[in-house]
Amino acid sequence: MNCTSAHPNSLDHIREMFEMACSNGSPFPPTIVYEEGWLLRLVLNWFDANRCAAEYSLSFKKCARWFSEASLVSAFLLRQQGDKLTERHTHADGVIGHFSICSSTKSKLVLDPDATQFVVVEAKMFSDLSEGIKNAPKKYNQVARTIACMAEVIRCSGREPADIGNLSFYIVAPESRKENFDEFIDRKVIKNQVKCRFNNYTNANKNNNYVLPKTDWYKEWFTPTLKAIKIKTIYWEDIISFITCKDDAFGRDLNAFYQRCLCYNRQTKKGRKPTSPSPRNSKSG
Repeated sequence: MNCTSAHPNSLDHIREMFEMACSNGSPFPPTIVYEEGWLLRLVLNWFDANRCAAEYSLSFKKCARWFSEASLVSAFLLRQQGDKLTERHTHADGVIGHFSICSSTKSKLVLDPDATQFVVVEAKMFSDLSEGIKNAPKKYNQVARTIACMAEVIRCSGREPADIGNLSFYIVAPESRKENFDEFIDRKVIKNQVKCRFNNYTNANKNNNYVLPKTDWYKEWFTPTLKAIKIKTIYWEDIISFITCKDDAFGRDLNAFYQRCLCYNRQTKKGRKPTSPSPRNSKSG
């Protein structure tokens, strides 16, 4: 069977089902369509198609590409049976840059050895970032883990972090969540959590024969990555405003999609409905 061949009839049916997502007769919840993953794909696809647009945080460098749900290799993969500190790859909602995707896994990201752009985007509506993972004895939050995985991806490429140029990690979320991610993107918090994670192996090895990660990894790869990387939160409202100034028709459609995302992903934890994005002037990300 040729897995790469097109099946237009099936794709047409999928589109029909997607278009039914808001109707009473929809065969699945509207959040299957109206959620941050598809919103981010729409945004990245626009920036890919409009490379001549003014510089923005999500702009593409020459020859860069994007990918959704890329698998980023971890420095703390299983090394031996019984390893209670191990973790799996992490998945990135979106990646922009110079890389390839492993043909065997269809998702593992391999950074180009001469890459000058490596941007990872975490998309959010109203869900929280993960505070930790099962096999990390102390806090090891989602941002710290993702940046640690980025450092390992960079190590595997042999590229010096400082030479990448545009090395960034962004959280994209509604503006109403301005204060929710401050601690997660604090460099001191990230540094301490990854250092603690790395040191867990040293401490555990006093009583167990754990195979340690490369002893120079934290100093030679993670520390330079953290020094070089740009970390910030971007708001969906700002992105939509920027795009609308460049492409009014698509910007309006994108905003309509975003409004439905807000509608179907209500902020139930605090018992209030998110407000609609207010008009604003375009500004750089």
